Amino acid sequence: MTRFQCKVVTSFLFLGCMHLCAGSLNAAADWQQSFNAASNRSPEALLHLLDEALKEPDYLDDLEAQVQIRLQKAQLMRDAGRYQEALSVLSAADAVAIKALRPDLQAEVILTRGTVKGELGQVADAIDDFHAARKLAQQENNQNLELNVLNALGVGYLYAHNPERAIEYLEQTKELAQALGNTMRERVALGNIGTALADMNQIEASLQAHRQAYALSQKDPQDTGSNAHSVYQLANICSRLFDLKRIDEAQLECRHALQGAEALGHVRILSGILMTLGKLQFEQGNMTEALAPLQRALDLVGTSTPTISLPLLETLATVHTQLNLPAQAASYWQQAYELHLGQDARERTALTEELEVRYEVERRNRDIELLQLNAQLQDTQIRSRDRQLFFAAGLLITCLLLMAALWRGYSEKRKLEAELIKRNTKLEDALNTIQKLASVDSLTGLLNRRAFNDIARQALEHKRRTDAPIAVALGDIDNFKHINDTYGHAMGDEVLTEIANRLSKSLRGTDVVARWGGEEFLCLFPATDIDAALALAEKLRLEVNTYPVSTAFGNFTISITFGVAAVDNDIQTAIRHADMALYEGKRAGGNVCSVAST
Repeated sequence: MTRFQCKVVTSFLFLGCMHLCAGSLNAAADWQQSFNAASNRSPEALLHLLDEALKEPDYLDDLEAQVQIRLQKAQLMRDAGRYQEALSVLSAADAVAIKALRPDLQAEVILTRGTVKGELGQVADAIDDFHAARKLAQQENNQNLELNVLNALGVGYLYAHNPERAIEYLEQTKELAQALGNTMRERVALGNIGTALADMNQIEASLQAHRQAYALSQKDPQDTGSNAHSVYQLANICSRLFDLKRIDEAQLECRHALQGAEALGHVRILSGILMTLGKLQFEQGNMTEALAPLQRALDLVGTSTPTISLPLLETLATVHTQLNLPAQAASYWQQAYELHLGQDARERTALTEELEVRYEVERRNRDIELLQLNAQLQDTQIRSRDRQLFFAAGLLITCLLLMAALWRGYSEKRKLEAELIKRNTKLEDALNTIQKLASVDSLTGLLNRRAFNDIARQALEHKRRTDAPIAVALGDIDNFKHINDTYGHAMGDEVLTEIANRLSKSLRGTDVVARWGGEEFLCLFPATDIDAALALAEKLRLEVNTYPVSTAFGNFTISITFGVAAVDNDIQTAIRHADMALYEGKRAGGNVCSVAST
């Protein structure tokens, strides 16, 4: 399964989690009956119905109804891609749940908020919310609510690209659903297990899981075949068939899924199906036919969701290139580049947060030093007390009671000292653990971004003192996405490891190379002007391209494109210039070294 397709499919997953939450609403309430009766209306009509229900006098004092109506409203907004509005509604629902002193309602609000954050890409925050909701569900001994939370945790770890951990929670979800006799939740868990298996490149097993989930949904007498869960499973079946190159079957299932998605009006499911339909046409060489579904998918999702928008823009650019429409292709490449820069900005934000963590480590280190000095002072005071006690014992032998009291004070001091030393030791251990943060990339063994930035700052300080030139080169493996699409992540990892080995062996002793992200590598050339840096980059390019890479799937000739830039006063600016030069090289056909224009 390709990385792109995995992201599209996981974008459907929270649907299965939170449509189950609606099942916990009070079915006896009039507003819920009215809502269920109008379920075939448009999302806007349903939102209007819920707004009217919030104004009903009967519900103004019914805090549970106030929370549940807002939950339903937030879920509709989330499914329509109106995330900020959904979060605002959930904030109001949380305030009412707290006022009602209902931990179970609070858990439902927190769980729904986590699904919105997950779709926004705030995966760590989403998982934190899911764990908080699970704690509340366990306190209330609410197994049905815990069932929803377990499923959401599984989905959260899928978003975090940890399918093995995701399957642990999803298997717990399936087992608990079977124990409770809840077929609806069992089929949702099965579908999400299918997505986790696809993430692990077990495509056949994934397809089987999705087909089982779809078969369970068809046994439900209330399932008309066009509800959200059935459509979601059909969309996944379509994607898996495409992964397996079973084109005719994939087209049939995709068109079936598209009919249901059109009726639902669910933006992310609809855009994912349209993207797969476009890629099916592209795979068959039908470039003109591929444009319509791809463009419609982009119109639906916009550029607010990079995991879908970026591959859509790149695919549209490729299709226009094949159709010999360079102006349109260049426009899509430009949009993709700007979105790529936006992702870089978010990564820089993450780096800032990491620096804040390092500052906290240094602060704790100072605190430990102060505690150690305090312990030394106390030890000196205790030794002084020892001498005082000895002198008092010689002079005041008749004052045994007083001496005993002093002795007890001495013992207490000793105990306090021992406890202080114990706590100091724990603090030191914690500091050592934090300071052992990984400085190398786990796959390639190269430096990671944090380590590279530390070295780059030192090199820049040396440049400012000596005025020695510095240059950087940003390399990107050509057609790496095609390798992953065709042979899977395992071969992609083999290629990355071998290219990293070749780059590190070909550099000079003073040069530095780091894995910058995905298939990108960043080199730092101290005391090197732009002409020498270009020559070094060309040497690296030939080292990668000249000899085939040996993998478990055979030998493959791999090429790489470099963008080279001189460093003035800021490393990050030079990297951006190298990135723009890299894109110019890619547009020229790749397998070249391109110098950034000054």
